[in-house]
Amino acid sequence: MEKIKLAAIQRSSDGVVFTGRNHAEIIQTRLKGELTTSVQGFITDANRFVGRSEAAEIALAAGQIDKPTNQLFSEDITGDWPWAKDVIKQLQATNKKLGKALTIADKERQDAWRQIGAAIEILKGK
Repeated sequence: MEKIKLAAIQRSSDGVVFTGRNHAEIIQTRLKGELTTSVQGFITDANRFVGRSEAAEIALAAGQIDKPTNQLFSEDITGDWPWAKDVIKQLQATNKKLGKALTIADKERQDAWRQIGAAIEILKGK
């Protein structure tokens, strides 16, 4: 079953795909803050670029998210990505208080990144 692997942005002018842990990181490090005409989406483990809507369907079918959504944001599945999941799991096993705090902080971070993503989409629309 196909799974979401990385956040990605496909530049419309030439089709080049940039990847990263989340879309804000890609804009800051790969696109150096330039808000060009582009499509935000994801790379699957089959190395396909998919938009946010198709990514939401894939993530739901693969069990990477718990409930249906119209558009997937990288923050929605952070806990399923190996680079985040393993660290949180280790910390939860080592220190239950710290693990619980990280779980709460991760949820708050997800909400903040969703708001940033929405702001970027508004700026691109202007």
